Amino acid sequence: MINNSEIDKIIQEYERLFIQRAYAISGNLEDARDIVQDSLIKYIKFRKAGNEVKNPKSWIMMVIRNGAIDFKRKQQNKNKLASESIESDEDLSVTAKATLPPDKAMERTEDIKLGAKLLTHLNEREQNIVKMKIYQGCSYKEIAETHKMSVSNVGVTIHNAIKKLRQKFVFIKEAENE
Repeated sequence: MINNSEIDKIIQEYERLFIQRAYAISGNLEDARDIVQDSLIKYIKFRKAGNEVKNPKSWIMMVIRNGAIDFKRKQQNKNKLASESIESDEDLSVTAKATLPPDKAMERTEDIKLGAKLLTHLNEREQNIVKMKIYQGCSYKEIAETHKMSVSNVGVTIHNAIKKLRQKFVFIKEAENE
């Protein structure tokens, strides 16, 4: 059975990570919060039904991932226009401008925009895995549990994704220099 202190502890420790995960997929902060809330409700119902969860963080992260992907698919079906960038360049730019000196903020903003642009060249699974590792600081084990794959497969996927990003980055930089 579940108690309030267990839920409070999970929310206190992981709420930010949960919202970041949902935001990375949905691209909208309010939607991300709704996705996290729905996922926590599912966790509570699952536990109240007498089911045990060995790793609540991973279980909830998986539910968030699935919920955010479902949400994004529904949004895309409603609006057949080009899908929005998963990471909002404007939100990240505002953060960079508020915390860095002007010259560094401009450089950071350009890097963020290029990074978001490069990520679109990866498939959805690679994007999610790279974001979990780089933006959210998740371990290979956490990523493996969330995506239901082996830890070594996570390493290979990240390696191949970074290789693709590096090749595309070199191509873009060479084109700028010409």
